[in-house]
Amino acid sequence: MLIAVHIYKEDMMDLPIEVGVAIIIRGDTVFIARRKDGDSFSGLWEFPGGGVESEETPMDCVVREMQEEFGIDVVVVRKFELVDYVDKKDGARFRLHSFLCRIADGEPELRPMHSEMQWVRPEELDKYEFVPADLPIVQRLKTERV
Repeated sequence: MLIAVHIYKEDMMDLPIEVGVAIIIRGDTVFIARRKDGDSFSGLWEFPGGGVESEETPMDCVVREMQEEFGIDVVVVRKFELVDYVDKKDGARFRLHSFLCRIADGEPELRPMHSEMQWVRPEELDKYEFVPADLPIVQRLKTERV
C-alpha cells in the first residue's frame, strides 16, 4: 500500500539542520580550526564538520567532511555530545552530532575553508573564541577525560 505524505515548507522550517562534528583526539590534544573571513562566524574557532547530506548519517558526514576539509581519513571512536542550538540572529535551528575521532591516515592540511588550525589541550580551550554552538562541547572536553 502506498501512502502519500505532504510536507509543507512551514513544516520543514521546524526541522533542525543536522550537522556532523569531529572531535579529533591526538594524545592529550584536540584539533580545532578557525573559520575563514567572510563565512558566518568568521574568525571564530570550531570543531570541524559540516551539514549532513541526504542519504548520509552524521557519522558518514564526519568522515567525508574531514577528507574534504583537511585531507585526512578519520575513524570514529564513539559518539560524544549532541547539541541543539538556535541561532540568535535568524532563528535557524541546528542539531550537532559530535563524535570522538582519531586520524587513520594523513596529516591535516590547511585548506581554503579555514584560516588556521591548532592542536590544543582541553584546558587551553578557553583561550580560543568558539562558535556558540560548540560551547557545550568545549565545556565537556574541559571536564571529562577523553
